[in-house]
Amino acid sequence: MHRIATWRLAALLLFVAVVLAAPALAETLYQIKVEHNHRSGECQGTLIVRDDKVVFESKNVGCGRIWEYANIERIVFDSTWEFHVFFSDTVHGKGQKYVMKFSTDNPDNMAAIGYIQGRMGPRAMAPAGQPAEPVELPYRLKVELDLNGPNCMGTLVLREDKIVFETGAAKCADRAFVKEWDSLKEYRRLDDRQFLLIFYKYGRSAPDEITELRFWAQGPVPQEVHRMLAEGGR
Repeated sequence: MHRIATWRLAALLLFVAVVLAAPALAETLYQIKVEHNHRSGECQGTLIVRDDKVVFESKNVGCGRIWEYANIERIVFDSTWEFHVFFSDTVHGKGQKYVMKFSTDNPDNMAAIGYIQGRMGPRAMAPAGQPAEPVELPYRLKVELDLNGPNCMGTLVLREDKIVFETGAAKCADRAFVKEWDSLKEYRRLDDRQFLLIFYKYGRSAPDEITELRFWAQGPVPQEVHRMLAEGGR
């Protein structure tokens, strides 16, 4: 009886240890300094992007939030620095919103947002712990380039060294391009099929001179493609 009791105690202690250690297994991918805007005033904090959830740690008591990817509905940019996180919770339901701004010009800012966008919503393609489907390069994505009028149909080609936009339409010949990954300043996912590519016009030495291109894909863009664009081809 003594041995059985000892075994049960050891098993119980092992179970407790595993449960307590489980949160530590989650991997932190990004830590981004942000500002959360209130109706009056704001608070400073850190947006922590983990492989299982997103955490906003605020310096103000009561402002912090933990978002499961399935509960994040969308992220909308109001400007280069400001973005709105729409989410649902069990208390207030759908359509809740947090207004945030990047506190620094961190190169990881958009990579973090791109990762969240690739995982958010109930139809997220790769749950935590399950690897995303790898992208075989060169990857060809059928797209439509927005020209505020008759748009250009073509193919966005992601290569190891470059981003290429190919189009066979004569009227769009001058819209085709071949750009180095290093010239991609920012990527913004707008929804499952729509995204922005923002390129440096004259290189990183002139960060305010940019070319902004809006694309629509013919089908949902794979999560790993969102990630690759958000991380600049890495």
